[in-house]
Amino acid sequence: MIAFFHTHPQNIERFDNLMKIIAPNQELKHFLNEAILKDAILKGEVTISTANAFRNEVLEISKLNPQLLICTCSTFGEECKNLNSNNIDIKRIDYPIAKYLVNKYSKIGLAFSAKSTQNISRNLLLEIAADLNKQIEIIDIDCTKSWNYFKEGKLEDYNKSIAKNIQLKHLTTEAIFIAQASMEGAKVYLNIEKEVVTSPAFGLNYFLKGIQNDKEV
Repeated sequence: MIAFFHTHPQNIERFDNLMKIIAPNQELKHFLNEAILKDAILKGEVTISTANAFRNEVLEISKLNPQLLICTCSTFGEECKNLNSNNIDIKRIDYPIAKYLVNKYSKIGLAFSAKSTQNISRNLLLEIAADLNKQIEIIDIDCTKSWNYFKEGKLEDYNKSIAKNIQLKHLTTEAIFIAQASMEGAKVYLNIEKEVVTSPAFGLNYFLKGIQNDKEV
């Protein structure tokens, strides 16, 4: 069984649909906590109390012994890292694509629509670069004004607004990292020559391959 921890209900459908393509026979369980993301967005960061709420929920999910436990929310990426340090295995969906980007590019545009995600995603890219002993430049593409569209369920407006922001800043980058899973719909409205990447499908393929490799050992 693969368990997904979401902070927005729309990601349940997004990852369900992806898994039907990538691993249609795989058993899935989805867990949702919207309150912790709302709190992080309101305060602009993950507070101690919100981090504790995240940790407690992950511990409960871990008791089910999933083959994989994946957090689909970039805002809580560093909390995943903290849990990993305490031998609690939870994957962050954005790690594989961030590693790919840092390996391939030096000037990376970081597009984010939730302020709480900005530093988390930036730190991830910088940590990977440090591990590789590589210098990178991160160009922020602030799409936070688009977030209200998402909250109101106006997804077309949300995606178009994000795409507009990316179009305005992409010339200073080598590639674009769309940091949040909720933002990947913006890709269809982009007409640029730079590589634009998102985390959901790339991350799932990466982690599922890891499961398969473990079975073959």
